[in-house]
Amino acid sequence: SPGATSTVPAPDADFIQETFNLDPAIYTGQDVIFQFIFNSGFGPDVFVDDFVVEPLPACPEPTLTNVISTGATTADLGWTNGDAAASTWYIEYGPAGFAIGTGTTITVTTNPYTLTGLSPATTYSWFVRELCQNGTDTSGYSSNSNFTTLCAAITAPYLQTFTGTAAGIVGTYPVPVALPICWDLGGTQGGERWETEDASGANENSLATGPFFDNTSPSAPGGMYIYLETSTGVSTSGPAMFTSPEIITSSLTNPNLSFAYHMYGATMDSLRVDIFSNGVWNKGVFGLFGQQQVAGSTPWLIANVPLSAYGDTIRVRFAGKRGTSFTGDMSLDDIRVDEAPSCPNPTNLATVSTSTTDATVSWSAGSTSTTTWFVEVGAPGFAIGTGSFSTATASPFTITGLNASSNYCFYVYELCANGTDTSLAAGPVCFSTQCSNASMPYL
Repeated sequence: SPGATSTVPAPDADFIQETFNLDPAIYTGQDVIFQFIFNSGFGPDVFVDDFVVEPLPACPEPTLTNVISTGATTADLGWTNGDAAASTWYIEYGPAGFAIGTGTTITVTTNPYTLTGLSPATTYSWFVRELCQNGTDTSGYSSNSNFTTLCAAITAPYLQTFTGTAAGIVGTYPVPVALPICWDLGGTQGGERWETEDASGANENSLATGPFFDNTSPSAPGGMYIYLETSTGVSTSGPAMFTSPEIITSSLTNPNLSFAYHMYGATMDSLRVDIFSNGVWNKGVFGLFGQQQVAGSTPWLIANVPLSAYGDTIRVRFAGKRGTSFTGDMSLDDIRVDEAPSCPNPTNLATVSTSTTDATVSWSAGSTSTTTWFVEVGAPGFAIGTGSFSTATASPFTITGLNASSNYCFYVYELCANGTDTSLAAGPVCFSTQCSNASMPYL
């Protein structure tokens, strides 16, 4: 019957090679018909490829091909010799699914062998055959095996807003999904999973949990972010992991990780940040527990994690855990590795009131001694640094000179104690000015 999931094999699927030696006393000089018989119910499909009938090789082919490890431009490959005394092999490799004879072939004399000169974030197929002991003939090819090279390390400063990432990509377990932006999107066994999402301006996935908008472009539908889907049930292998590519921080004097988070939901559990450095995962360098926002419309918050205690090359991992029910969809956006701010960011940004041309906004100081802030305002989605700036000496502060019936967003920077540096931008928070009075006659 038709398969439950009728698809073609994935480009990086590993086929299993089967070899049968036919008795020459029976089959030599005969016309032979080969038949494949499969007995399956309503289940996965079976695929057959590279069917070959050839003279019996002078020596058996290698088996149990194994990808030991991969780097951005290298792959460590191993196999079991067909002949225990073999000492020379031919590796052929190329783009995933290439036809034998069209790839790149190299001669090697060590097993395992490190393949070099590869492209980062690329899936390859490879085969190996060995030189027989007579020094002339070769074995047949091994079964194909596949590997994907790692992404090239990224040099900080680095910012990931997820803009341009497709919505609806679902994390998997135990092998995560590699996003085109080189982050690994993971899941759990039967439970929570990370997914990509585009903001709609309302509760999109479940009621009473999750943000209305992303942090990059608040109040504008369509912005991208990452969220933990918790409607899938209780995990038996949680938490779910969302992992960065390698990031080189050696160019930074005081490296810092910052990210926007939204954790609205009555059964929110926990978010943990891990840092990989010098071959070790440092778990729980930062954590958040329970609900952090009170509504989907509540602004995102920013977390800062110092990185100076770790090596020059790191990876960042976010571990999300489901609570007792589906109202625990935590979200991440605007992940940055950059210089640490010279002073803390303002917090608790809010819009107090609006008129046709003014808006009164407020915030809490990052440092109790601060007396000066800079307020930047612009249309929703404007790039930081391109808005209109005002200097404030107190909170609340009134932004003037606005247009009626218009949408705006604002950020707040704090002037540090040294009188020169500023904090990172806090925000944005968005608001709409009121309509102006209509003049008579009015139609």
